Amino acid sequence: MNIESDVKIYQLGAMRDAADRVNRVGMIDFGNGRKTATLEFKGGRSHMEDRVLVIPELYDDTNLVAVFDGHGGSEVADFLKINTEKVFFDKLWRNNALPKISLEQTINELDDQIEEKPELKHAGAAAVFAIVETDKLVVANVGDCEAVLNRNGKAMVLTEKHNLKSETELNKIIINGGIVSENGYLSVSTSRGSFDFALTRTLGDKDILEPHISSEPSMIEIDLEEGDTELILASDGLWSVVDYQDAVDVVRASSDSVEAVSNLKQLAIENKSMDNISVVVVKLK
Repeated sequence: MNIESDVKIYQLGAMRDAADRVNRVGMIDFGNGRKTATLEFKGGRSHMEDRVLVIPELYDDTNLVAVFDGHGGSEVADFLKINTEKVFFDKLWRNNALPKISLEQTINELDDQIEEKPELKHAGAAAVFAIVETDKLVVANVGDCEAVLNRNGKAMVLTEKHNLKSETELNKIIINGGIVSENGYLSVSTSRGSFDFALTRTLGDKDILEPHISSEPSMIEIDLEEGDTELILASDGLWSVVDYQDAVDVVRASSDSVEAVSNLKQLAIENKSMDNISVVVVKLK
């Protein structure tokens, strides 16, 4: 990765306990007007299974940001954080720098690599990726990590929720023979027995035997407009308790991206989130 001299990375604050990360806030100045803040907060969980990835200067004033929400451990989230950049560059080179195709192939390749590693068999992750170019945005998600754009003060949702709260996902599962339990979860079978599962799409989780659990990403490519000022990526520790428009309003009222991620975390806590909370806010202008 070639990081130019005007890219500045700041670790603004961190607190740790003996076992795991508790709270970490960082800011990256890409030197192109995009000041990006990240927040990772363990919240009410015993372990931090979320991971955040920010890659400055992918190519030609282009950046990549991502949030990974691990389950069954942090192993798959760690794998995605470590390997995304290398796989993406390989796909980008093979596809003559077409970012949407390259990102889709990257996600598929990462999932294939996870399947080849027995030690990752029992773990998985939801994920959201965004490639931010000067005048274009490519977003992909698998699971319930999501991305929202502030367009002229209004929330523009760029992702799809891949869980049973989505009528589209629910119908797809039922048509393909999936069984929904009384408490609203998907009943799945593994080599370790049966259990309830919240997601309809996920990276990893190769121990799940049902074929209707997929790793297919939802993808969108849009042209950036004058009124596009901030991009928010987060795990469901935020989105399960914070409305999309409320998140945009919080970011608009914040003085900078660092204050924005901290204020979003605080709103999630006030709304009773007990999950890991990870947030990335990219100031586009």
